[in-house]
Amino acid sequence: MQLIELRRMLESGACELAAVRISDADLETLYGQLESMRVAHEKHDVAAFVAADLAFHDLILRASENVFVAVLFAPLHRVLEKRRTQTSEVREIQAHAIGQHQKIADALATRDPHQARDAMDAHMQQTLDDLKTYVLADRPA
Repeated sequence: MQLIELRRMLESGACELAAVRISDADLETLYGQLESMRVAHEKHDVAAFVAADLAFHDLILRASENVFVAVLFAPLHRVLEKRRTQTSEVREIQAHAIGQHQKIADALATRDPHQARDAMDAHMQQTLDDLKTYVLADRPA
């Protein structure tokens, strides 16, 4: 949960910056990663789903054009990959993630920083809700 809190703080801001800085080519790549997530979901390929998910978020971090964002996230990459693999094994979480990523990409395409920030924040909330519902609910208190 603390990792999601950190991601929410950093990624929502990065997405806000990216909205006015992202190139058309990067937007096209972002939609390509979203399509890769859909294909991986259909094929039940968790590794491919996680790879596309990470690439989607990495592209947004880079598109923020703030070098410190990338520096802060670099040590978290391995932890993020491990956690996403765990949560992405749940098909419902994958489906939710695809919908949220679509909203993020569409918000970035509008070039509206507030809409982009809100879309990423909503994704982080959905991620937190899914973690509580599908992953942590099965653990003893």
